[in-house]
Amino acid sequence: MSANADAKVRYAAPVALSVILQIVSSAYLLTMDQYLHAYAVVHWYGLLAYVVIDALLLIILLSGKAAWPSMALLIWSVTGVIAILGDAASGLALSQFHSTPAEGFSYLFGFGRLDSSVLGTSIAVTVLLVFQIVTAVLSALSVRKRHA
Repeated sequence: MSANADAKVRYAAPVALSVILQIVSSAYLLTMDQYLHAYAVVHWYGLLAYVVIDALLLIILLSGKAAWPSMALLIWSVTGVIAILGDAASGLALSQFHSTPAEGFSYLFGFGRLDSSVLGTSIAVTVLLVFQIVTAVLSALSVRKRHA
């Protein structure tokens, strides 16, 4: 078995599982976050585009017909991490909730303990963020293994 095939087999399943969890948490936010579509429609459409691209990259990864999905998933996951943390740090810019960075982090990561947070939203955003990081790390390992 070649090094390329070994790298695909070794990391494809955990990367796929991680991306699936990203898609599930994104779907939860798109359908259940009562404020996302009403007060942050740009974020809603951005998340919709993100989940569609996640799904397409997952399909390409699982097809095994291309060697580049690991690099694409690495870049895409890092972009997602930057988007979530940047959104919080900007105080939820581009939404009707735009405020301070503290309020941005409170809304996304307050876990319902604060007036400005919802437990389900915080859990879904945290799951999404954690598995974007996991996907990025596993994809980086896959790319590194392939180029070693």
